[in-house]
Amino acid sequence: MKTSISILATFLFLSISFQSSSQTAVAEKNISFSILKWFYNDYPNADQRTWKEEVEDGEKRYYVSFKFEDSKYETIYDTDGKRVEEIHYVETPPIDLTNTLYNTFDNFKIKEVAKKTKFSTKEEAFIVTLKIKGEGEKELVFDDNTVSLKNQALSKN
Repeated sequence: MKTSISILATFLFLSISFQSSSQTAVAEKNISFSILKWFYNDYPNADQRTWKEEVEDGEKRYYVSFKFEDSKYETIYDTDGKRVEEIHYVETPPIDLTNTLYNTFDNFKIKEVAKKTKFSTKEEAFIVTLKIKGEGEKELVFDDNTVSLKNQALSKN
């Protein structure tokens, strides 16, 4: 039961879209010091920054897309400068995840792998976009132990 609740909570966390149509672009000079100080503490020398603001359920959040140490990131901050979520696009998936994919699918190409972290709960998940021959694109979600989430049926044909 506890595992089911954990998987359901993780599914709900992942089913909320990172991007929303109600976001408004914000110039970095208009971002508060409390957010910027933590952003530059978390990601010194980050470049190609794009900031957006969103109000959801009465709470203001700041979304930033940027490059850091040759990787693409998207991070959400609250108004106090606390990191809420982070998506880190990775070039190479973890070996366990790669093995799971190769043991499950034939004729596929990994298009994108992102590691998503929710800081308040320390939840982590990998979001993998595959192009599978004969099936097209498929997005799969795995926990940090490479267990498939979102009731995804994984089976080799």
